[in-house]
Amino acid sequence: MPWGIYIPADEAAPLEFRLFGQLTDYQEAVGGWIEPIDIETPPATIYVNEEGKLQDLPQNRRATLLLWVNHRATHGREVLVGNVVLIGLPDDEEGETQDVPDELVTLILKSDLYKYEVETHEEAGKWYGNQARFDNYFEACNAALGLYERWTLAANVRVLAA
Repeated sequence: MPWGIYIPADEAAPLEFRLFGQLTDYQEAVGGWIEPIDIETPPATIYVNEEGKLQDLPQNRRATLLLWVNHRATHGREVLVGNVVLIGLPDDEEGETQDVPDELVTLILKSDLYKYEVETHEEAGKWYGNQARFDNYFEACNAALGLYERWTLAANVRVLAA
């Protein structure tokens, strides 16, 4: 039974670290049938309501920012709606869903201060930061993505604990 992070669409509602034991737990969290969206770094899966856009569910800004920072191909192309669940990818052997990666739990739920870094097209693999600090992971994501959108040399961004 994997542990995951429940991210409500309502930004006033807190995130929750929950146990997801069976399919109905995921369905209850998102309010319907689930659809997976995999993210690259660190490898994880975001479960959304499969019919959320058809049902005109509210945009989930926090989950969308998390997706865009951690899966660059979706940036500006995919907007998540409704409540979502962040969980680990299935394992290779049995296909069983794994716990949300510890790296994401620590970063999203346990850190108090955040910064972002940018990688440029000119120097792949080299990351640059600044003195900006944020007390909210999602606001750090928003600032990082703002820079990414404005600066043509930016190839990628990431958010880290400061």
